[in-house]
Amino acid sequence: MATRITSINQDRQVLEWIKLKITQLIREQNTTQQQIDSLKAATNAVQREIEQIPKERFQLNIPSLVFDDNFILIGNKQSNFNLHSIVKSLYLTKDISTDSSIVMAANAKYFLISQKSYLYLYDKKLYLIKEIPWEHGCIWDMCMSNTLSKFILTAKKGIITLDEQTMIVEEIKSLPVNDRSWYCCACSNKSLFLATQNLNTTIYEYSIMEKNFSFRRKQLCCSSDEYIEHMKCTNDCLALIILNDTKNERHLDIRSTLTFDQLWTISLNIHEQTNIVSCCSLNENGWLIVDVAETRLIHVTNQGYIKNTITYTPSPHYAVQFDNDTLAILTEQGINLHRIDSDGEFRL
Repeated sequence: MATRITSINQDRQVLEWIKLKITQLIREQNTTQQQIDSLKAATNAVQREIEQIPKERFQLNIPSLVFDDNFILIGNKQSNFNLHSIVKSLYLTKDISTDSSIVMAANAKYFLISQKSYLYLYDKKLYLIKEIPWEHGCIWDMCMSNTLSKFILTAKKGIITLDEQTMIVEEIKSLPVNDRSWYCCACSNKSLFLATQNLNTTIYEYSIMEKNFSFRRKQLCCSSDEYIEHMKCTNDCLALIILNDTKNERHLDIRSTLTFDQLWTISLNIHEQTNIVSCCSLNENGWLIVDVAETRLIHVTNQGYIKNTITYTPSPHYAVQFDNDTLAILTEQGINLHRIDSDGEFRL
């Protein structure tokens, strides 16, 4: 009985989230297909939970959901995001040693990268702002927690936070390595998602608190011959690059951060097993895949199809979108910045 009540309470929380999200989308009037898919996945998950509740007599008090006339406006405007223009869009570059740099993270002010045994913060003009020694081993991944105002790094010696203001590095004691070697990390406003690089990968979700992380749930997302190679997050969606170790095939899997339900999946046609493949969110313009072995960028729309693929030189290692108007690409030679106009196109 207690378990059933807990499940009902969780469903009530999800329904409340859906209601608040719809209210927000009505107010902003800037709904994307990805947001609609996330709401549909959350609603379907609650429906499945309710259908599994034993048929007993109980009363449900569900307030009416009122839609105004402006809830859904379907226009003819399409995204003008053109990946081919990226070749001409370079407006700023900085040559740095990137031999040991395979990942990068950004917040509203800075880029964070690792170079040999140091962490470096660069601003939007690629000026070096701060640097500190790094003593926690190889860095596998990094992300930004806006809730904590800190960068989070998964490294050989554990999960580490970095405060951009003080440059204080702290190990998260509540997330010890123990028998797990954390590899991928991603943050939403409320949660930290972690995964290992083991076959049959399970994602662990931790609620972000002021000074701690509380385990919330876990979800198996791969088959016995698959593992998560990379993971990124928006507030509504979790993007997973999954490698099939038997077939040497990769696919991009988009899941709801609320329910872990799969929204869509697509093959990336990347078959080199010895490779580094990552992705970054382009917000309403979809996702950008970085294929190191083939030195190329792949643009995947929010509807789940590949729109463009281009060769990029020098060889790209990683990419992040900085604010809404800049795409930063970490290459084998340094950092390249590309400007994105308000219409979604890259410009020189």
